[in-house]
Amino acid sequence: MKKITLKDIAEVTGLSINSVSRALKDKDSISLETRKMVQQVAKDMGYIPNSLASSMRSGRTDSIAIILGEMVNPYNAYLMNHLTTHLHDRGYTTLMFVTNQRRSHEERAVQTAISKNVDAIISATQLRPDNLELIMNHHIPFVQIGLVSMKPAFCQVSKDEYHSGYIAARHLLLKGHRRILNIIFPEKHFAFSHERIRGIRQAYAEFNVPFDEKLVYTYYREETVRTIIARALEETPSFTAVIAGNDVLAWQVVETLESKGIRVPQDCGVIGFDDLHSFISVPYVLTSVASNLSDLTHHAIDMLMAQLDNEITTPRMYIESTYLVEGETT
Repeated sequence: MKKITLKDIAEVTGLSINSVSRALKDKDSISLETRKMVQQVAKDMGYIPNSLASSMRSGRTDSIAIILGEMVNPYNAYLMNHLTTHLHDRGYTTLMFVTNQRRSHEERAVQTAISKNVDAIISATQLRPDNLELIMNHHIPFVQIGLVSMKPAFCQVSKDEYHSGYIAARHLLLKGHRRILNIIFPEKHFAFSHERIRGIRQAYAEFNVPFDEKLVYTYYREETVRTIIARALEETPSFTAVIAGNDVLAWQVVETLESKGIRVPQDCGVIGFDDLHSFISVPYVLTSVASNLSDLTHHAIDMLMAQLDNEITTPRMYIESTYLVEGETT
């Protein structure tokens, strides 16, 4: 069977080879109507682009690496799905790496992505400084999803973590809670935890309620939510609500409290983050702080494309607004 070329498509459509090429690459310089027509003709003719030749001419591989910290949280699976869908729609292939929050896995992911000559890297986990430096030194377009720094040296797309903490605490304070247990990820390693606590403090200040540092418990992977709740019940048993670091932790909090005969929300309210109820089926609907995941990924990809087209040469930051979804746990 004869291999279909750009010349063949040009003859059928009556366009120049250059115009056909630009239409297949979805370039704005070609009208949308013409692009759709050329793409349909190419599909009908069975055209398969020569990716190797294209890569040699353009210096690009049309591939983008996506780095995730873990896949235990369903939020990451849906984030990955959004990213790959949008990137594939734009003609890119994706390489996925999961670090499992291990230094060696992260190093291997970054080094492999670079060795594969990917056009760009998106990371939805906080990379270590030496790995970030390696990416920057290779001048690879990069976007961080998730708050790493309020003054990043690279492009970053994040939820408004300060506002997230604020609206979570304000919701509970409005319901009369004054002793709120906070289960956070380590502030030293995760900038979003620091910003959430700032927001929580602001809500307390507006209600003239003192913020009790003893009610802040840091979640480390080595410790379970069950042991944290057990410690809290022993050390500060007067808490009447819990703000958990994400919905996965919040579910575990609810299960642990109820196993100890503490009713949710009658005896203790619980709030999480990410609104996983909108993604998956759950036995009960958590009150949760949510954001528009589709908007977040669109902005991340737009920022990446702008770097690839040299429209962005300095670090940019986009903050996605957040809102409260009231469920059955407050």
